[in-house]
Amino acid sequence: MDNKIVKSIPDSTPTAPVGMDVFIHQTGDLIMTTLREKMKDAMALRGFSQGTQKKYLYEVIKLQKYYQRSPAKLSQDEIRNYLIYLVKERKLAASTYNVAVHSLRFFYDMVLRRIISYRDFPLSKEPRRLPDILSTSEVASIIKGCSNINLNPAVKHISSHVF
Repeated sequence: MDNKIVKSIPDSTPTAPVGMDVFIHQTGDLIMTTLREKMKDAMALRGFSQGTQKKYLYEVIKLQKYYQRSPAKLSQDEIRNYLIYLVKERKLAASTYNVAVHSLRFFYDMVLRRIISYRDFPLSKEPRRLPDILSTSEVASIIKGCSNINLNPAVKHISSHVF
């Protein structure tokens, strides 16, 4: 990889300088790169929202920063170790971790066209939350708070079974 530092390349620039095929971060500004453009184009073709595109690009940039080299040159074991780091060290919530996994799956599968094992890119199970269930007294107090239960037949029906 060519480690030249480029001060800035405007977002409107269609291509990056020769050899700049990786995500690079310098003084808070992202430098436009060939891989970034390919990823943005692939997401646009699939109709990804701007928010999703931003999150996916951010996740690949974090991977590049973690290893300090092109994500295109990382092995499957290195990517897997990064995911383990996200879970064990960073202690990401399941939904945040899953965004990282989806973005990396997309990057390696759709952008780099690299054959990947989804077993090495597992999703986290999100904990199921039970819905809040109101007690009979709570339902009764809500119905009593209604100014006119005769206006809503469903409320009238419920109130006949609660009281």
